[in-house]
Amino acid sequence: LKGRRDEAIKCMESVFHGHPENHQAMRILGSLYLGKRRFKEGQKLLHKAVKYFPNDASLFVELAESYERINPVVALEHYDKAIKVLTEKKQELPYQLWNNVGVLKHLLGKSKVAKSAFKQAREKLLQQQLQSNTNDGPKNNADGDTKNVAKSTSSSSKDDTTNQMEIEQDEAAVSSSSSSSSSQPPILASIQYNT
Repeated sequence: LKGRRDEAIKCMESVFHGHPENHQAMRILGSLYLGKRRFKEGQKLLHKAVKYFPNDASLFVELAESYERINPVVALEHYDKAIKVLTEKKQELPYQLWNNVGVLKHLLGKSKVAKSAFKQAREKLLQQQLQSNTNDGPKNNADGDTKNVAKSTSSSSKDDTTNQMEIEQDEAAVSSSSSSSSSQPPILASIQYNT
């Protein structure tokens, strides 16, 4: 994959330099640069690209992710823009987005706002898990036997209980870490969704 990304960069550089008005090439090249950790080049191109694609939340998320470790304030500004775009489009906000907002707010010492973002993340994750469990439903074996339905239902309840316990532990960790300066910061999540 590493060699292919280099090839893709060369190809997109050729397209972009030959046609600098090609905004899609600008966007793709910016993303490729970020993937190669060429942050300044990638950020510069993506900042230009958002002028042409102002309603593309994934661009704002990509910019936010590129700033998370070097400038959390700028990262939050881009996450806020992504949230605004998704909200205006009445699209679902991924739980990872809320998680990352919570992490950055926590790192900036805004624990109450961070806790609110983590609650949003938890609600989105639980909704996603419920939808996943609902869509799976019980399955019959080749003979149409549903003996394992009770087993899968109790297993699902156990999984839900385990997930709830993990979430409560995570909340406790956030609460205690906001009062403890020596604790590890929360983890940033990778955001992947269709636009």
